[in-house]
Amino acid sequence: AWKHFSWRDGAQRIFILITDAPVDQVDDDNYEYEHVCPFTIDMLLDTLRGEAVIHAVCPDKKVSPDGDTIYMGYDWDDDGAADFWDVIYGGAGHPKDLATGTGGRWMQLPGSGEVDLTELPIATTITQSWVIDFETSDPYGVHDVWIQIYIGEHKGEVIWRDVTYH
Repeated sequence: AWKHFSWRDGAQRIFILITDAPVDQVDDDNYEYEHVCPFTIDMLLDTLRGEAVIHAVCPDKKVSPDGDTIYMGYDWDDDGAADFWDVIYGGAGHPKDLATGTGGRWMQLPGSGEVDLTELPIATTITQSWVIDFETSDPYGVHDVWIQIYIGEHKGEVIWRDVTYH
């Protein structure tokens, strides 16, 4: 998604990851599985940190007494929240680390599977977004777009130079 989305200059880049599974990654002890991600959590964080935010809704990780993260199975704890459990699963990554490593928020996946996205810090971004339509007699030309916003005594503006639409 990072490589193939076309992002507008200055756009906020927010991903929301909702999963009940660990992240299979390239350094996952090279176990035989055809869908292993070709990246590690650290590689993803090096690419996305400061560029995008990932919010993750997933089970929390449990840690065994020897310090190895436990994944393989899946269960519900007493509060109805999802937890990974069972067998040590190599070096599988945890989706929660993508959120905390990019400045995003982690939320426990509820046992019901019903996720309340209003609990993520995206509601303000979504409710305070605007779509501005621009009409021109020269759709293939190069344009400068100047937007001014006034809210009470506050003024904001942005200028995009040499914008094309083809």
